[in-house]
Amino acid sequence: MNNQTTEVWYNRVLILLKQRRLIDALDKLQAVAQAEDSTGILPQLEEVRFMYGNMLKYTAKGINDPQHELIYNRLLSSTYGLADKLHQVSLSKKGGRIVAMKKDMEHELRRERQDMAERLQGLSFDHELDEMLRSTELFSDESESEGAMRHRQSIFKIFNQLWLSDNFSEDDASMVLRIFNSDSIPWFEKSMMVSALTLGLLRIFDARRL
Repeated sequence: MNNQTTEVWYNRVLILLKQRRLIDALDKLQAVAQAEDSTGILPQLEEVRFMYGNMLKYTAKGINDPQHELIYNRLLSSTYGLADKLHQVSLSKKGGRIVAMKKDMEHELRRERQDMAERLQGLSFDHELDEMLRSTELFSDESESEGAMRHRQSIFKIFNQLWLSDNFSEDDASMVLRIFNSDSIPWFEKSMMVSALTLGLLRIFDARRL
């Protein structure tokens, strides 16, 4: 399946979901997953199908569930996410620079994510101090301190993580919240995190990024 074919089925699924044709969208995704040998996503598709089937049974019995619309919208949201995930898997089989970046980032950040926010807050003060000293011309050249370089590298790593990660975990949400609540992280770096979240949302829909 080439890139053009991938985009055709992906756009078709998006249209079906926009039309609220959930079963048709699930059928299409299941067919693509089987054709692409991406069977790992099938249990998640079946879970959405099972929950939707139960909802239809209650409706057929005349049971008025006040949460009906909320549940249905959540199922739609989950299916959007699964469509995005399968779309990325399909594209990754064709290679590409972003896919390679994503794999490298995930391998590197798997070891570092837990303490990233704490290190950033400490390093930010070092950076601010360096900038203050630079303004008094105590530096003989324009080189930055090791602390400032580590800080910038950490910012880039977190940006890539929020942008390229398929799953936005509770740890990710906690890290972002701590960064946003920190007085030592400058506003423009917080703005970078917002941009990374937006780019990640465009890649794969996940309501937790909103």
